[in-house]
Amino acid sequence: MSDNLTKSDVVAGTAPRSDQLNADDLLTGPVTVTITAARLTGDDKQPWAFDLEEYPGRPFKPCLTMRRILSAAFLNEETEAMECNGERLTLYCDPEVKWGGDKVGGVRISAMSKLPDLNPFPVTERRGKKSTVTIQPLASPTADQPIASLAAEDSEFVDQTTLDLANATSLEELMGYGQILKTKSKPVQDLLRPVYAKRQKELQVQE
Repeated sequence: MSDNLTKSDVVAGTAPRSDQLNADDLLTGPVTVTITAARLTGDDKQPWAFDLEEYPGRPFKPCLTMRRILSAAFLNEETEAMECNGERLTLYCDPEVKWGGDKVGGVRISAMSKLPDLNPFPVTERRGKKSTVTIQPLASPTADQPIASLAAEDSEFVDQTTLDLANATSLEELMGYGQILKTKSKPVQDLLRPVYAKRQKELQVQE
């Protein structure tokens, strides 16, 4: 058994002691998580909690801007319910987030398995200054092939290729990814095919 520290050892050894996922958890890089439940906390400052499959007992408690983005993506206007169980988010630490004038870092969303209709999403950075946040697409699990059942290597490939496909700037570049995709297993292809098709239509319109 090697005595050398691995990334897993570093993440485990530096994990903050907390009852929620926080920015310090993400200092070693973004994480992709699966929502298992959404609930109210009873706390006016952090009113929502999203329980996560990967972090039992340590929910994601989004800030106001992230709550607005989550609402735009997951709120069903007809049922008036947040339909997010099984959906996935990629979370990262934004080191520019301030509290009391000091940069303390905050948890932000970079990708979602279901996107808000309005994307880029308009946000207010501070009084009198508006900006936008662009959320990247994240492959959704299918009924016969949940992400969790994929090999770790395939799961990482799906996440990275989802971003690559969404950011492809030409049909030629997209076709290059398509050739790579043909070498992958059918479950991986099934997950990425809708992302490929969506970007293909967008590029065809542009050309």
